[in-house]
Amino acid sequence: MSALSLYSPFLILGLILFLLGFIGIYGGIFLKAGVSGLIGFALLFIFFLIYEMTTYTLTISVSPVIFDGVTTEQSFTEANSFMVNVFDHSDFKYFIFIIPTTLIGLITFGFGTLKSKVLPKWTSYTMFATALAPIFGFIPVPFLQVIFSSGIFYLSLICYGIVVALDRESEDSKSSNA
Repeated sequence: MSALSLYSPFLILGLILFLLGFIGIYGGIFLKAGVSGLIGFALLFIFFLIYEMTTYTLTISVSPVIFDGVTTEQSFTEANSFMVNVFDHSDFKYFIFIIPTTLIGLITFGFGTLKSKVLPKWTSYTMFATALAPIFGFIPVPFLQVIFSSGIFYLSLICYGIVVALDRESEDSKSSNA
């Protein structure tokens, strides 16, 4: 049994919680975010559903079978090249059209957050930084490529979630003191 098959259920659970959390973040600002917040939320949510869910579902369903029994470096290289071919020659080549949509979604969601004035301004700036991060994704250091390609995006969403959660906690304490 491969390690991927052991954590696959956690990956699916994480995706579901991630989507619910993103809905919760937008739920905290939707009354004041306006049309730009709605457009940004819709575009980013579509990106999550189409790209992230498809990628993780394919990874979870194919990888355990492909990497099962891999014991040598050569067999790992063969299995890995097969996975790269699966991702390169499937419908993923059409996802290039999602990239501009995602960038528009990041920018409009950031503007919606700024407009709402519900969350601190720095949360909006993290979303704008996320839109600019792919420019730095071409740095030839693998760790930095991960950080600049998707890491900043998920870190900005974590910041949004923490701010919303702490804001709710402070509202609960204020209402219990009154």
